[in-house]
Amino acid sequence: MMILLTRLFPKNRVIALWQEKTIRAATRVSFAILLSVFAFLLLTWKSLPPQLPLFYSLPWGEEQLGKPIFLLILPLSSLFWGILNFSLAVFSFEKQPLAAKILVWATTWITFLATITLVKIILLIT
Repeated sequence: MMILLTRLFPKNRVIALWQEKTIRAATRVSFAILLSVFAFLLLTWKSLPPQLPLFYSLPWGEEQLGKPIFLLILPLSSLFWGILNFSLAVFSFEKQPLAAKILVWATTWITFLATITLVKIILLIT
């Protein structure tokens, strides 16, 4: 993972950020949660019905239903926010280390909450 990060961002900034224990822990937790979400989706994919209740803010009925592929919105958006927040953390760590920590831990919480939502949706229908 470190090799990929140093290819995407300036190496000295990534190394400085990665040496911070809390940032390293939060990044690893987020990555582990994302891997487990994708594994959970792979394991349950075949047992999912063709229509799922996904859009709870819409009126009750068929408007709330969506295809199983829409379940990927949650982990992929978590991945997007994780990459964005980590990028911002890399460039803000030297001047604002607290802001970098907040960004990385916010990613962990976003990933965790998206995972809970996804698991609840799947457990609701299975």
